[in-house]
Amino acid sequence: MERAARRYRDELFASQRKLFDDTAQTKAAVTSRRAGKTWVGSAGLYDACIQAPGSINPYIALSAKSARYILWPILHAFNTRYGLGLRMKDHELTAHAPNGSQIILVGGDQTRKVEALRGGKYRRVVVDEAQAFPTTLLRYMIEDVLDASLLDLNGDTWLFGTPNAACAGHFHDLTTGKNPAVAAISTHHWTVLENPHIPHAADWLTRKRAERKWTEDNPTYRREYLGQWVRDSSSLVFRFDRGAHQIALDRVPRPSRCIAGVDLGTSEDERTTAIVVVGWTDNDKTTRVLYAKKYAALSPWSISEELKRLKERYPIDLIVLDEGGLGKGYGDEWRKREGLPVKAATKTSKLAYVEHCNGELDRGRILFVQGRTDDLIAEVEILQWDEERKEYDRRFADHASDAFLYAWRECWSFAEDPLPEIPAKGTRADMVRREEEAEEREEREIRRPFWQTEDDEGWDIGT
Repeated sequence: MERAARRYRDELFASQRKLFDDTAQTKAAVTSRRAGKTWVGSAGLYDACIQAPGSINPYIALSAKSARYILWPILHAFNTRYGLGLRMKDHELTAHAPNGSQIILVGGDQTRKVEALRGGKYRRVVVDEAQAFPTTLLRYMIEDVLDASLLDLNGDTWLFGTPNAACAGHFHDLTTGKNPAVAAISTHHWTVLENPHIPHAADWLTRKRAERKWTEDNPTYRREYLGQWVRDSSSLVFRFDRGAHQIALDRVPRPSRCIAGVDLGTSEDERTTAIVVVGWTDNDKTTRVLYAKKYAALSPWSISEELKRLKERYPIDLIVLDEGGLGKGYGDEWRKREGLPVKAATKTSKLAYVEHCNGELDRGRILFVQGRTDDLIAEVEILQWDEERKEYDRRFADHASDAFLYAWRECWSFAEDPLPEIPAKGTRADMVRREEEAEEREEREIRRPFWQTEDDEGWDIGT
C-alpha cells in the first residue's frame, strides 16, 4: 500500500501535485474541461482512506447520476492501475478500502440530501462541479453540514469546478475573493493544455476554434477551455436579475388565477420533483411566481397531496405535468382518482418559449416572490446552455426551471387589458371623462326597453 501511495502521488503532473500537497483546510481547483481534476480527486480520496483507517470520505456531485458518470469509471481505473484492492460496489456507489475506510458517492442537489451527510466523521470531502451548485445550498453544505463533520479527523474539503457563465454562486465567491462577505480560499488553476495525458490538446483546440469560428477571446472558449471567469449573458438560459425580478411578499396582490407546473424526478438516480405555482390578477399583464419548491424522493401519493394542499392555498385551476416516462401514469391516476385538473406539458419549441420568457423578463413582467421561490431562483440565476446553445448544460440543475416554463407557457396574463387611468379630479381630462360618461348614460336610457328600470338593467323578461 505504501509503495502504491508513493506511485499515485508521484505520477500526478505538476499542477495536480501542487493541489494534492496543499495543506489548506479548504481548497479549490478552477480548471478547464478535461484538465484531470477527477484523477487527482481520486488520489485525494484514496489518500484520505489510508491516512484515517475506518473513515468515510464523500465525493459529492450535483446528483447521484452525475457522481456515477464522472467519478465511478475513473475510480475503477485508478484502483486497477495501482492495485489498491478497493471493493467497488456499483449499486451502492461505495468503494471499500482494505483498512475499513470508504469512498462514497453522493448527490447533493437538495438540502434534504445534504442533510444526510450531517453527523459523519470525514477525513476528506471532494465536491465536484461546484460551479453548478446553487449559492445557498453550497454554502450551507460547506459551513453548516461538512465543517463540523471534518473536526474529529482534522479533515479537509476539496472543491472542483469550471467557471460558470453567470460569474455567480458560492464557488465563484470562494475562488475569486470578489464578495467581501465571503473569505477567499486557496485556489489552484490549470487547463487541459497542462495535462500530459492529452498531448494533442493544443491541436484539438485550434481545430475547435476554427470549426466554431471562435477567437481566443470567445467567452465560451475562455470559460470551458481556459478555465477563466468570464461573464457571458448569451450563454445563460434566463435573463434573470435578482435586483429587477424579485418582489416582496407584502407587495403581491391576490391572484385571480394560478397555474402549477410539475417536473417529476422518478428515476432511481434523479428523484427530484419540482412544483412551481405562477399567478396573475385581472387587468394586469405581470406574471408572479408565487411558490417554487424541490422535493426529494416523493411518492405519487405524496406529490398529489402536496398539489391538493397548494390548491387550497392558491386559486389553481390547471396543473401542467411533464408526462414523459412515468409521468403519464401519474397524470392519469391524479385525474381519475384525485380529481386534479392535470394537463400534459407542451414541450415543443422550447428554445422559442425561453426567448419569449426572456422578453417578458426584460419588460419586468415576470416577478419572483422573495422567500417563496428560492429553489427556482437558485437555478435560473446560473442555468446555462451547452456549447451548441440548443439544450441546457446537463451539469446544472433544471427541475424547477422546467416546472416554471411548463406553467408559464399556459399563462394568459399577457392578454389582460390594464384598467384605464382615471384622471385627477378637476382636471380638463376629468371633465371630458364625465361628459363622455353622461352621454353614454343618456344613450343607454334612449335604448332601454320600456319594461326595464334602471335597477334591473340587463334582466331578460323571458327568463
